[in-house]
Amino acid sequence: MLKLVTNGEASVLKLSFRTLIGAVLALSPAAVLAADLQCGDWTYSADGGFEGGEDVADLVCYAPASDVPIGLTLMCGADGGASLRAYTEIGDGEEPGDAVQVTYVVNAQSFVLAAQFEAADGAFVADAGPDLVGLLKSASEVTLLVDGYGEPMKLPLTGAAAVIDELQAACHTD
Repeated sequence: MLKLVTNGEASVLKLSFRTLIGAVLALSPAAVLAADLQCGDWTYSADGGFEGGEDVADLVCYAPASDVPIGLTLMCGADGGASLRAYTEIGDGEEPGDAVQVTYVVNAQSFVLAAQFEAADGAFVADAGPDLVGLLKSASEVTLLVDGYGEPMKLPLTGAAAVIDELQAACHTD
């Protein structure tokens, strides 16, 4: 939504949150680009992979000169969705359970999800519906931004479709 409101001499431009965040993500030169990250391949693991414990689809990356893993983990969710665990370098100083908004931008569509910070592994955890999961399978990259913390990050989705399909098949048989 883009609306111009005039009040006598002054004009105010009102933007919806989604419009504003989309513009910021598209124009931000400070974004951590996928090309700047050293990423492994998307992998499926029945024993929890990077996360540990249950079926997961993982992408693990590292920023230049950093040993802190950055990435995205999908775990089984309800009704074709998934539990998304976003790992960033911005978790320091957060308290367990801190509620934040995480925006995922895929193919110019923004999904703003309420997430919880989990201090044990530094993940921002949110439930994603089947629309977002479907786009993660069909796009080449996802941009994510944790509201109020750090810069947008672009993560590659090359190879994610087959891995997410494998995860979803395992989710429906458990």
